[in-house]
Amino acid sequence: RSPEFFRRPGLGVWGYFTARPPGDQVTDQGYGSMTCAGLTSLIIAESELFAAKELDDGMRRRIDSAKKQGLAWLQENWTVRGCPPSAGFWSVFYMYYLYSLERVGVLYGIKKIGGHDWYLEGAILLVRTQREDGSWVSYDEIPVLDTAFALLFLKKATMRVATK
Repeated sequence: RSPEFFRRPGLGVWGYFTARPPGDQVTDQGYGSMTCAGLTSLIIAESELFAAKELDDGMRRRIDSAKKQGLAWLQENWTVRGCPPSAGFWSVFYMYYLYSLERVGVLYGIKKIGGHDWYLEGAILLVRTQREDGSWVSYDEIPVLDTAFALLFLKKATMRVATK
């Protein structure tokens, strides 16, 4: 049983679930990190479809709808203190969530999410929590990975994508 990527219809949240026999209930409610990854994937896919001249009106409407739902979910579940919807400062997937949030902010050209300056709040939090040796460690306690994601967030850079 391998994990699969999914978006819960109508909710705008993405997550993982394990493939199950028909009729089994999926309990995964989705995550901020996967929602940001889904939103990033949508804008990149839209850019590639546009470049290949394969982005028709129907596909554009479906992509726009999914983007609006995902961004609305991020606004409603806003935080830089953990990977929503979990509570707690150092939640699982935290540093990946911050990096994914950075990707959404940069690729969508968004300065504020839910009325919050996502970059300023995230950067302040990271600077305050950096360890004396220069690393970061979150719940996963994998310093090299956590530090890489923290630095990617702070770097805030990307290549442009064409969407229209």
